[in-house]
Amino acid sequence: MSKMQAAIRRPQDLFPSTLFSVEAGASNGDEALLHPLERALVERAVSKRRHEFAAGRVYAHRALTRLQVAPGPILSDRHGCPLWPSGTLGSISHTEGCAISVAATSGRVTAVGVDVDRRSNAFSHSVLRHVCREEELRWISGLPGMLVPMYGLLLFSIKEAIYKCVYAATGERLGFGDASVVLDLSQGLFSARLLREVGEEGRDRLVGRVGCNEDYVFSGLWWPSSGPSAFPHSPLRHSDVLRNATAHERRLRP
Repeated sequence: MSKMQAAIRRPQDLFPSTLFSVEAGASNGDEALLHPLERALVERAVSKRRHEFAAGRVYAHRALTRLQVAPGPILSDRHGCPLWPSGTLGSISHTEGCAISVAATSGRVTAVGVDVDRRSNAFSHSVLRHVCREEELRWISGLPGMLVPMYGLLLFSIKEAIYKCVYAATGERLGFGDASVVLDLSQGLFSARLLREVGEEGRDRLVGRVGCNEDYVFSGLWWPSSGPSAFPHSPLRHSDVLRNATAHERRLRP
């Protein structure tokens, strides 16, 4: 397990309460609490998938209730992405033991993406080559050895959150190679350079939040609407992240 101290230790803290309603908890959801149309989406799935799906939808309904949104089924589009009630937006993620749903009303935010993954699911280096770009692999290889599996999983998580957010905002589907990411757990931030322009604004950079605890890694970002936003816009550099990671590891060694 890494000794790196993360600035964000709970997935709920990825998003400011001034913009979002967030619910998170165990992933063993009760299918009986789902709308019949929601249950139908996973009626042929294995038990684990049904329970995780149920947890995500239940938390999504709780988040919407806090926004005073009338209850109704949250269905899925042809790519499996949730279809949120009119006037709202959100994102759902679940893994073994944990599920999270984040929701907001339309206005200051256009789209949001969230991802959570279990740390025990860290990838081998051969798998990372399919997730990471060459510059990301070079950066990871320069980190202290015990940090490499976790940071590889963090990059995967960030790219999953980016995919969800960009798809919800623009309808464009990104691949792992379409974003070059740097991250800094000590700040709880990541910066992503998009290698192809997306959206009418031609946006090519996104910044989000990232964190971990003993069991999970998680990441989230949102696509601001036009005008002022609480979105963090400070870009990070690979050299800064590497220096901070190494310094933290050195200070925490016994």
